[in-house]
Amino acid sequence: MLDVSNYFCTNQRCKDYGIKGKGNLNVHFRYGKHNRRMLYCTMCRIRFSETKGTAFFGSKYSAETFGKIIQATAESSILL
Repeated sequence: MLDVSNYFCTNQRCKDYGIKGKGNLNVHFRYGKHNRRMLYCTMCRIRFSETKGTAFFGSKYSAETFGKIIQATAESSILL
């Protein structure tokens, strides 16, 4: 099983909303070109993407490419 302890339910009505490591999340399936995980909360029965609420959500870039973009942006702002 994949580690989902760094995630929490994003449904504000869920009893476990915002609490990491409760054991209520499972990987429901994978989707998309970059094989992202669809998570499932066993408490409220809501499915959501592992990238929901992040800069990755809806992005067509891989995590590796996105990391390079952020790193290049950070390095160029130091030079200013």
